[in-house]
Amino acid sequence: MHKDKALKKNKKRAIAMAQIINLQIIINDQQSFFLHENVVSAFSGRLKKMIRKQRRKTQIEGSIIEIHDFPGGPDGFEQVSRFCYSHGRVEITVLNVSLLYCSAFFLGMTDKASTNNLLRQTEKFLEGMFNWSWNDLMMCLRSCESFFPFADSYGLIQRLIFSLLAKIVHNSDMNFIASSSSSSSSSETSFGFRFSSKSGKDWCLSKDSRAGLERLIGENLDEATVDDLLVSGHNKGVYDVNLVIRLIEVFVISTEDMNSQKMKKIGRLIDKYLREISPDQNLNVSKFLAVADSLPDSARDCFDRVYRAIDFYLQSHPTLPFEDESKLCRCLNYEKLTFEASKELAKNPRIPPNVSVQALICQQSKLPQNGFLYQRTNNGSHGKNSHGHMVLFNGNTMVSSSSDEDMKLILQKMQWRVVELEKACKEMKGQMSKLVRNNTGILHFYNGTLPGFC
Repeated sequence: MHKDKALKKNKKRAIAMAQIINLQIIINDQQSFFLHENVVSAFSGRLKKMIRKQRRKTQIEGSIIEIHDFPGGPDGFEQVSRFCYSHGRVEITVLNVSLLYCSAFFLGMTDKASTNNLLRQTEKFLEGMFNWSWNDLMMCLRSCESFFPFADSYGLIQRLIFSLLAKIVHNSDMNFIASSSSSSSSSETSFGFRFSSKSGKDWCLSKDSRAGLERLIGENLDEATVDDLLVSGHNKGVYDVNLVIRLIEVFVISTEDMNSQKMKKIGRLIDKYLREISPDQNLNVSKFLAVADSLPDSARDCFDRVYRAIDFYLQSHPTLPFEDESKLCRCLNYEKLTFEASKELAKNPRIPPNVSVQALICQQSKLPQNGFLYQRTNNGSHGKNSHGHMVLFNGNTMVSSSSDEDMKLILQKMQWRVVELEKACKEMKGQMSKLVRNNTGILHFYNGTLPGFC
C-alpha cells in the first residue's frame, strides 16, 4: 500500500514537473537551465525557432538545446530567464543594462516576439544615457568587458563612447587627462578616452577593452583634428605618441583604397601633428620617424609640411648629433617636394649637406625659370630637343653645363665633396677635443686640405 501511494505521488510530481519544465538549455557548455518552452518562446523569437527545429528533429517533447557564445555566459541567460518568468518585468540599472541589451539582441527579444519585449525596455533605458553621470557611464562601459565583441557589434560601445565625449565637450564635473577638443569640437571628433575624476581616481579599461576602443577610434580617425591627437603622455614626453601611431595603423589597415581622399586627409592631419609635437624635448628621432613613416607614400601628394616639421624639430633640438640629423631626413620624399621647398632646404644651415645635394639632384626634372636650377636654350625656347645649358646657383657661385650629363656629373662631384667636407669636419672636431685636453696650440692643429666645391 505504501509503495503504491509513493508511486502515485511520484507520478503526480512527474506530471506536475512536466507541466512546469519541458526544456533544458545548456549555455556555453557551463551551466544547464530547466525551463518551460512556452514561457521562454513567448519572449524570444530565436528560442522559439530553435525549439521548433529541435522538436521536428526529435519528434518528442523535453528538448535539449545548446547555445554557444552567449553574451555574459550563464549569468546573462539567468537574467533573461528571470525576465521571462516575471511576465516581462525586470529592474534595469546601469550595471545590467548592457548585458540585458546584448542578450535581448542575441535572442531576438523584439516586437515580433512580444510587445512587452526586453530589447525595447533596454533601448528606452539607454536613451537617457546623455543624462547619466560620469560614474554611471564608466560603470556601464566597464560592465561590457566580458562580452565586448557583442557590445561593439551591436553599436553599444560607440554609443557609450560618444556619450562620454559629449560630456567632455559640454564641460562636466570631470577633468579630462587626455586631449579634449576646444568647446567648438563635436563629440564625434573628440578621440581621447582616458579619464580622471577630481578625487584623483583613474579610470583605466582592461587591455581588451582598450584595444577595442582604439580600433573604434582609429577607423574614424579621418574625422579627428590635431587637437584631438594631442593626448597627454603617461611617462616621458609631453604627448602620447605611441597611441597616435596605433590609431594610424588601425586606420591604414581598415582603409582599402590607399589613394582615397580620406587617406589624403589623414596625411595632412599627421603632417600638422608632426609640427605640433616637434618641440617636445623627450621626442627622439626614432619616434618622430615612426609617426612620419606610419602612412603610405600615397597619403601625401606633397612633402613640404614634413620638411617644415623636420626643420622645426632641428630648431628645437640644436644639440642633435649629425647622424641623427641625417637619419631624420630619411622620411622625406625629395621628388614630392615643391621647388620652393627644395630651394629653402638647400639653403637651410640646419639640414645636412648631403641631404641638400640629394634634394637638388631630385629636382633636375623640374627646372623652373628662377631658382637654383635654370634651363635656357639658344633660341629662347624650352624642351627636350632644344640646345641649351643648365645653370646651378649656389650663393654667388654659378656653374654652367651644356648637357644633362654634364649637370649630373657636376652634382655628383658636389655630393662627393660634401662627403669629404663632412669627414674633414669630424676630423677637425676630434683634434679640437685633443687640443682642449692637452692645452696645445691651436694654429696648426689641422694639416689636411679641405676639398672645394668647384
